[in-house]
Amino acid sequence: MSTTTSYGTWESRVDDADTTVERTVTNALADGMCGETNTAAIVAAYRDAINAALPASVTLRGEEFFGPAGFEVVDFESDGYPVDEDGGLDIDAIVRAVDFWGLVKQIEG
Repeated sequence: MSTTTSYGTWESRVDDADTTVERTVTNALADGMCGETNTAAIVAAYRDAINAALPASVTLRGEEFFGPAGFEVVDFESDGYPVDEDGGLDIDAIVRAVDFWGLVKQIEG
């Protein structure tokens, strides 16, 4: 049985100005001067893309990232994922590499 632990929240790891993925998306769309948008579909697609970009052992559930704990911690760097200055998974870099505006364009056509 694998043990998981919190890797931090959306606010602590990605966007210290917004506490939820939904608020980040809503604010980005407002800043991007988007007209009518399907925000729920964009949020869902963004969450899916983030989870696809994260290592298979790490997930974004709600507003929190979870991954392996203790002795089960994976060497993310050797698997090709960015690491932060403390040697932990650089979740912010992974999320920033997701093409948010490409998703918006794909959904909004």
